[in-house]
Amino acid sequence: MTPSAIAQRAFVCSLLLVYAGLLHWGYVAIVVPSFNYLGYYTFSRPSLEMAVIYCLVILPGLFMRVHLAKPSDLVMFYTATFVYVPALVVSAVGSSLSFPRLLGLALWLVFGLLLLALIGAMPPLKVRRLQVSHRGWWLLLCASGGLCVGYLIASFGLRPPPLFLFASDIYDLRLEAREWGAATGYALRFTGNVFAPILIAYGLTYSRWLLVLCGACAQILVFSFDGTKSTLLSLLLILFIWLMLRYRADYRTFVVSVIATILIGITIDQLFANPLISSLVLRRTIITPGLLTATYYDFFQSNEPFIWSHSFLRLFLDNPYFSSPAFVIGKYYFGNSETSANVNFLGEGIANLGAPGVAVVAFVAAIFLWMVDSVSRGKERFAITAFAVPGIALVNSSLTTSLVTHGLITMTFFIWLFAKSGERK
Repeated sequence: MTPSAIAQRAFVCSLLLVYAGLLHWGYVAIVVPSFNYLGYYTFSRPSLEMAVIYCLVILPGLFMRVHLAKPSDLVMFYTATFVYVPALVVSAVGSSLSFPRLLGLALWLVFGLLLLALIGAMPPLKVRRLQVSHRGWWLLLCASGGLCVGYLIASFGLRPPPLFLFASDIYDLRLEAREWGAATGYALRFTGNVFAPILIAYGLTYSRWLLVLCGACAQILVFSFDGTKSTLLSLLLILFIWLMLRYRADYRTFVVSVIATILIGITIDQLFANPLISSLVLRRTIITPGLLTATYYDFFQSNEPFIWSHSFLRLFLDNPYFSSPAFVIGKYYFGNSETSANVNFLGEGIANLGAPGVAVVAFVAAIFLWMVDSVSRGKERFAITAFAVPGIALVNSSLTTSLVTHGLITMTFFIWLFAKSGERK
């Protein structure tokens, strides 16, 4: 390894330590005082235990790819930043998980990340593309997207989106959207996670600004139907990933941007004496998923795992809880059977197979992402930008849900069909 590469790794590790320290401080000083009524509390640990946790925090910086060159790199960025570091730091200061169990969780998560990194480093496969013309690809995409948008308009009607992200009527929109059933849910997720991101990614990559506008309008339309803040904020995420690619930024830029976003949000909240942005950016997006990872680990170390009996193996196995993992955790830890405590894809592995499930799910996810990298050969910038939205679903959803409901498989299908001859370099 060259001296410049060593310096680069050292800088990444330093940024991870700064990020971990910010999460530690943000949880203790911002989240707990403002949201202790929701069950957030601090747990005091010996300094030596915290020192070990901080040492473990830097491990991904020693082996993960730093440059953003293919879709699997982006998912690795998401996983290290929004799953691994919060799971360690927030679990250490916000749960009573014993140190041996916390150390075990950390080692399993490191192993999962290592699998993602090793398989992601494998040479891509030579995958034959189905011979669909560029025009045929657009016809298929627009027909699918148009059908979903038309169905949503027919179901909900046209309505203006909420003007304020924290308005009370947003939650009414969510409840209304759920009542329409599975078909509406799939139409919403296809439009918001596949159709609109593809339009925006293509428009940004190939300077077709009208397509960017159309994609943004589609996202705003979805937001007006279901009131999901992540749908609206995904516009900023897609733009950020595109800018990273355009200016050849790497993981250091990614971490610095996350740190800056948290600090800006906290500053604005302090100025207005209201923790709205801190709640959205820090508590809900980063802190809670990290805390839930430890919660799942703690529960399924002592209780029977699901083994996907609530999912694709429901016809072959009996569900020991007669519910899904999210609602089981919501009932046992938050005292409400209607609370859906969704966890990330590695936490899903814990729910289904116990601690070894982290390795199993990470392996399956890595193989899938390897296939995504393979079908993205020659069109990486477009593919990475398009995967910005469905890829981040893995941070707060199971792998199976992300693949089917949140559009990972569908996005991969459209990237595979994308006619290389239609690209303009």
